[in-house]
Amino acid sequence: MKKLVEDKPYIVERIEKLEYDLNLLKKVNPYAAITYIRRSMGYDDYLSEYAAFRRIKVEELYDVISELQEGAREYATYEDWFHHIENYKEELKQQMDRNRQKDVDGVALSTFHAAKGLEYDIVYIIDANEGITPHRKAVLNEDMEEERRMFYVAMTRAKSKLCIYSVKERYNKELFPSRFVGELLLAETDLSEGARVRHKTYGIGTVMQIKNGKVTIRFDKAPLPKTLDLSFCIRNQIFQVLR
Repeated sequence: MKKLVEDKPYIVERIEKLEYDLNLLKKVNPYAAITYIRRSMGYDDYLSEYAAFRRIKVEELYDVISELQEGAREYATYEDWFHHIENYKEELKQQMDRNRQKDVDGVALSTFHAAKGLEYDIVYIIDANEGITPHRKAVLNEDMEEERRMFYVAMTRAKSKLCIYSVKERYNKELFPSRFVGELLLAETDLSEGARVRHKTYGIGTVMQIKNGKVTIRFDKAPLPKTLDLSFCIRNQIFQVLR
């Protein structure tokens, strides 16, 4: 290829850069390889351009490639990783065959939207984190209310037991529990002047005032009252009401 374009140095340079990249990828593990392809070879930039061209959200493409990257982390060689992928494909085929049979116990995986009208004995809601539910793109009030409504719909599908899980870290990024979880544990209506609360940092105190989205609390071990953002405290489960 280089001989064919030897009169065009810039093309020769690109071919040599590709050769360098491919030789480097031979020497690293799958996780490092994906990281290099994304950052040094410009794959994330390509995804951004592709998303703009197709008019889709680039974050969704990033989520897919990040999940692939994270899944490759524990494998030392490409052979191990490819072997795992083949085994996983075979497991999925077997699972689909079993699901075609009648009266087979199993786990149904569903999105919030697809859960409408369905009832389950036990429901597990996973990834109840800020940025996932509610989605990071839900910035308008009506969008947030729709996210909250769908979370409620998913909860009400449980007939006997509901389990809600959040994670502390995803794709090497720190995450926080969903504000909807905080709202389940403490609603603004649970608070009133004179209520006793326990703060994660300041300990036990008494609510003095609730006004304009702020709550003022006099803590037993603090010399002066503290005024806090009520929504932030609820969303992040900063304090709880003492019954």
